Amino acid sequence: MANIELRDWEGHNTEILEGGLCVRRALKSHAQASDLQASSVFAGGFSLEAPNTQEVWHYVFLQSTTTRVVTLYVCDEEFNVIYTYVVGQTQQNPVITYAVQNDQLMINSPHFRQALYGILGGGVKLAEKVASVNVNTTAIDIPLGFCTTFADRIVVASGSNLYINDPGVEIRTFVAENAIYVPGTIYDVFQGDDGLYVFTADGVYVMPADALSQGQVAVPFVVRVAAYNAFDYRNARLTISPGFE
Repeated sequence: MANIELRDWEGHNTEILEGGLCVRRALKSHAQASDLQASSVFAGGFSLEAPNTQEVWHYVFLQSTTTRVVTLYVCDEEFNVIYTYVVGQTQQNPVITYAVQNDQLMINSPHFRQALYGILGGGVKLAEKVASVNVNTTAIDIPLGFCTTFADRIVVASGSNLYINDPGVEIRTFVAENAIYVPGTIYDVFQGDDGLYVFTADGVYVMPADALSQGQVAVPFVVRVAAYNAFDYRNARLTISPGFE
């Protein structure tokens, strides 16, 4: 078996230390600030820069250690709390993902009751479906799963399906005609240099960005590139170099 060069890999939640490959330390120093919940643990978070103002916004998710209720804290660059939103009760240590397009933010998770929608730096609300401008397609409720930005669209992975929103300025329009089946349960998705990488229980698949160039409905072709089998969330990594099988 050939050696794998870890230094060419994109880290995400891992880093290479002297002792080997390790999971990054959680951001508990900020998550446990005095103005946040003292009886909670860090459940997830990310930071985003507003493209027009270059302001940095932090989205911190804390989970109660007693009720398992997750609360979102939207903070400014100095971690001053600007807005809070109670997401609701979830399983312990939920998977939380996000995608941004046209200054609009989607937060989604297979462990939430409903996806969230908002504008960068502002509050969030439940993400309600928006009808398509194409009256010949059927808008569906925004699927629950994990989401990512792919080219100029947003992809939600749910079960064994990829759902891609309509092109344009509205990120909440998903139609039944644009659901793409991938063999095996999907456990992670990443946007790579050459397409969308889909990690499933049946292997790793790639959907090239060209699939989105045909208009509203993507051309549903995916290619299996590796025999790696995911078995749970957060157990996949994306290599930057091609040919990692």
